[in-house]
Amino acid sequence: MESAHTIGRAEALTKLRDDCEWLLVVGGGITGACIARDAAMRGIPVCLVEKVDFGHATSSRSSKLIHGGIRYLEQAHFGLVMEATRERAVLSKIAGHLVRPLSFVYPIYKGARRSMFEISLGLTLYDVLSLGRSYKFHRMPGKAAVANLSPRLKKQRLVGAGFYYDASADDALLTVAMIKDAVKYGAVCLNQMTYRGGETVDDRVVAARLHDEETGAEFTVRVQGVIHAAGPFTDDVMRADDASSTSRVRPTKGAHLVFARDRFPLEHAVVLNSVVDGRVNFAIPWGPGTLFGTTDTDFNGDASNVQASREDVEYLMATVQEYFSELALTEDDICSTYAGLRPLVHQPGKSAYSTSREHEIFSRSDGVVTICGGKYTTCRSMAMEALNTFLRVTKTWRKGQPTKCRTSRVPLKEAVGLEKFGKVLSAQQRLVKLYGVDADQAEHFLRTYGNRAGNHLEAFEATADGMKRLVDGLPYVWGDVDAAVREGFARTTSDVLRRRTRVFFLAPDQGKAIAEDVSKRIGELLERDATWVLRDQERYLAEIEEGAQWKKES
Repeated sequence: MESAHTIGRAEALTKLRDDCEWLLVVGGGITGACIARDAAMRGIPVCLVEKVDFGHATSSRSSKLIHGGIRYLEQAHFGLVMEATRERAVLSKIAGHLVRPLSFVYPIYKGARRSMFEISLGLTLYDVLSLGRSYKFHRMPGKAAVANLSPRLKKQRLVGAGFYYDASADDALLTVAMIKDAVKYGAVCLNQMTYRGGETVDDRVVAARLHDEETGAEFTVRVQGVIHAAGPFTDDVMRADDASSTSRVRPTKGAHLVFARDRFPLEHAVVLNSVVDGRVNFAIPWGPGTLFGTTDTDFNGDASNVQASREDVEYLMATVQEYFSELALTEDDICSTYAGLRPLVHQPGKSAYSTSREHEIFSRSDGVVTICGGKYTTCRSMAMEALNTFLRVTKTWRKGQPTKCRTSRVPLKEAVGLEKFGKVLSAQQRLVKLYGVDADQAEHFLRTYGNRAGNHLEAFEATADGMKRLVDGLPYVWGDVDAAVREGFARTTSDVLRRRTRVFFLAPDQGKAIAEDVSKRIGELLERDATWVLRDQERYLAEIEEGAQWKKES
């Protein structure tokens, strides 16, 4: 099977040390990944470094939505909504195998803060600001129709609902897909690589110090400049350059609960107002699971270890149990929890919930640019703006180098031929017909491998246990482990089971039963010894325990 990326880690490290002046991107979340792809497509020598795994933090812990943000209308953030709905359409086109339409039911009850008329007006404005780019226009079903759309939703005092479309995506897979595409265009992208700071000469950054987390090696690379895209770690990265740097980020925590889909069945996502404080909550279909979130609270702890607390769980469960009382869900029904940090820009005097989701870019005359804030949905346009700012500040336009961003028009290489949702559905049906796989596996293969799904199916079928499911009831197979390491930059069991697949969140035991075998297989592929395998397995099991700490909190 042909590798999905052009060079391995050893070759990447060799290339990084070549006599070249790199644009160094610090941070392997979705924004950094999009910057690397944009720069590589423009012919700029670009290297991206990530201290853990691509999408390790915020970019794998979102609500999985690619959306305009209907709640921002109430705050009159019309520019943000227009940008986000435009980018929703762009991502649906350039990554059609990963970004798909998602329908939403917005139930309206007697005595609610917003009436049917007001919700209809808001959704009409949402359609208008989308400039015709919505999958379908909204409608306003009555009580009986809502009961059919979401039969287990609370019916007492129900008046009707707004029914509209946004989109959803596997946030971690989309981040890795952007990284893979950047590499195909010539970028060097390394996870397990920490940025230690820049070195300046004549008030210009000319080199960067890096630390290889796998080997402990320290080395310096030549750079033409640096872009910080470190999300909630932005302040830490800026202080690596200048210990006196002003704090830019206000991290707020968003926690989610994961339920088995058969226990919390949904055909459409549901928008609700929290019974605790009125904030917007979402119930979202997620493969064989259902997500419920999210919280929005200030966070002052360790940004590298963010977990849902008992307070978060009780806050979310109060709304679940009020609006889905028929299901009689309890804390025992929660399969897993997760939490991430929004790297919002400081806005004194505003609450976490009311702080703007718009991004800001800060530039320095020495060739360092920092981007923070923003929404996952606007990752591509944020990347374009950050790169344009860098090129303007550093004046590094090269003769013959493309100056125009093409990322809104050129699909990811694995998404070519899948630019429209109809084509995606047809491709899934072909996989079922040609290879005899179940529908859930066809969807998984197409999401993970795009237009190369058939190649991977053939390769896995030709390998012993390649098509054996990792966990009964989930679509992932043992061939995915090999592909994650060989093509998807996975280095640990956590990388494979949390971000390349979603076993950690959706399996009844969160992957405990297969952790040892997965660690051993990764060890074989990466030529690790038995000690490494044991430690890798222990780290993964520790992550499961950390995610369940809320159960022990009083």
